[in-house]
Amino acid sequence: MVRRVWDGNTILIEGGYSVRYIGVNTPGAGMFNRPVEPFGRDAAERNVELVEGKTVELEADETDLNPGGMMLRYVYVDGVMVNELLLEEGLAHLAPLGRNVRYARQLQAAEAEARKAPLNVWTLVTYTPTITPTPTITETPTITLTPTITLTPTITNTPAPTPTFFLLPTPARPGNLPANPPIFRVFTPVPGQPPPPQRPPPR
Repeated sequence: MVRRVWDGNTILIEGGYSVRYIGVNTPGAGMFNRPVEPFGRDAAERNVELVEGKTVELEADETDLNPGGMMLRYVYVDGVMVNELLLEEGLAHLAPLGRNVRYARQLQAAEAEARKAPLNVWTLVTYTPTITPTPTITETPTITLTPTITLTPTITNTPAPTPTFFLLPTPARPGNLPANPPIFRVFTPVPGQPPPPQRPPPR
């Protein structure tokens, strides 16, 4: 027997055990440190109407307890699965099932029907965040051109030394020495002009 309804998806049964409905996540109703959310009280009141003070049937699936230590069960009253009914009336969202997939298709279909209508929680405006792309600033590297200095060798045409011609006298033979010995003359040729002819030495 159900002794108390905690909220839209959790009940307290005889023996002091708390039971959480498999696959059902109703809005917060102020219990378990959850704030009161839209349709949270509606889901809790509907759950009271369905099961509080009544004898229910519990069906387990693969996972026995949730991390909080509550029993995970499918709950039936008068042959009706309360889990499916709450989803069908739009008072809950489908909760992650984990390994408890025995009635997954049935519960998914119930949620889809309420969403299509839409009913209760599905009438709330859901804001879809708009993602605005932020431009990415790419830094373009600055290319600094370093001038290349090419050293061109300077060719200096150094004129060839101008040859100097010496007119040497013919050595005098003994006994034939001139009265006045010849004087050495230095001749520097002028470019483009032939050197003067040499006089033959005196005999």
